[in-house]
Amino acid sequence: MTIRSARRRAGGRSAFAAGFAVALLALSAVAAPRAEAGWVAVEKNGSTTLFSGGLMKMTYPGGNAVMLSAATSELTVIDSANHAYAVGSTDEYCSTASKLMDEMLASVPADQRPMMEKMLGRDQSGKTHKVVVTESGAEKILGFETTKYTVSVDGAPYQDVWVTSDAKLRHDTAALGKISGQLTACLKSMGKGSAPEGSVAYAALMEKGLPLRILSYGPSGQSEPLLEVTSLSARDIAADEFKVPAGYEKKPLAEMIRAQMGPPSGGAHAHAGGSGSPQ
Repeated sequence: MTIRSARRRAGGRSAFAAGFAVALLALSAVAAPRAEAGWVAVEKNGSTTLFSGGLMKMTYPGGNAVMLSAATSELTVIDSANHAYAVGSTDEYCSTASKLMDEMLASVPADQRPMMEKMLGRDQSGKTHKVVVTESGAEKILGFETTKYTVSVDGAPYQDVWVTSDAKLRHDTAALGKISGQLTACLKSMGKGSAPEGSVAYAALMEKGLPLRILSYGPSGQSEPLLEVTSLSARDIAADEFKVPAGYEKKPLAEMIRAQMGPPSGGAHAHAGGSGSPQ
């Protein structure tokens, strides 16, 4: 694997993990009170997320989708281009992704591996981070009142998160905070060390409501948008929206994840759109 192709693949994986992670965190905060009712959230990157009755479906600009069930912790990955899908538990998805990431990193020369680990945001220290969440402001976004929270990790800025606790959104909230928090942390750390999203403080933040905007800070203090919801509206959602399209072939979960990552060696392009999410 060349370092150039490694960088390209790392960027795709990091962005996918981040994008998917945000969708899961949002799911932990919202659920529709009736199966036929729900909410539709559209992000600036073009992704659309449906919430209804403890179910979530995030569709990326290219048509690929990820679905999650609160009742079963079952995850469904849909590849629209190849008319294929895979199903597994959130634990299975996390462990499989971590194993495949190890395989990918094994193809990188030993002297370049630490840099790749850093690029992927993979914490190799094994330490538990000190995560502190503080209220730092308020703002109305898309007609919803939000509270701004500043998240610091080991004393350094990590994220600014704007959360709405609007009663319409919080009514009959799905109990998905624990599931989404664990998967989010695992996706970001790929099973190595600990991620701030897995902390008690961050999980408590997500339980406060629905994030409408998240600004992330890098090691040198530079900021970049991680999440920006541009539209959020109530809508009746048909049950078929949460079903795999007819005629799609079921594939092993590992095969689907490997296809998203790209082959462990060579210069194949990761499946990525403008935000690096799978298409």
